[in-house]
Amino acid sequence: MECGYRCEEISTVDHILTGREVLKYEIFGDEDESVRNIEGMIEEFKERFQLDTDKLFKKYDMDELSENEELKWKFTDNLINEICIKMGISKEYFNYALWLCKTKQNVIDCYGFDGSITEDQLVTYPIGDILISDLGIEGQLYGYKKEPKPIEEET
Repeated sequence: MECGYRCEEISTVDHILTGREVLKYEIFGDEDESVRNIEGMIEEFKERFQLDTDKLFKKYDMDELSENEELKWKFTDNLINEICIKMGISKEYFNYALWLCKTKQNVIDCYGFDGSITEDQLVTYPIGDILISDLGIEGQLYGYKKEPKPIEEET
């Protein structure tokens, strides 16, 4: 079984989020941020899923989108719908989402500032049902139909 790694201790939440929640946060940030990484994420989705981003944005005024929480959720839902259509999949693939790194060392190198993460803090998860985003050594965002459970590694 293919797997990935993460450190739960640096997560800002204590449960596994939905794909919708993760995408909304990655694109727009939290309530204190207006737009976090909309251009980077959308450009990746345009390439990865061959999305017509002009069509996606046509429905929204960017100033209003950056300030209106309800519109941010609506945009995220439309984005998921477009991905599902392009991929020929159901929204179930976005029931849960996790950022995972391909190796334990990637987690430590990318997120263990000043030695703050050790290998014994890492959790192993199965790779998800769909690859949503890929940041190389910094991690991949996977979507899952069912809630992913940690894999117990034998010592």
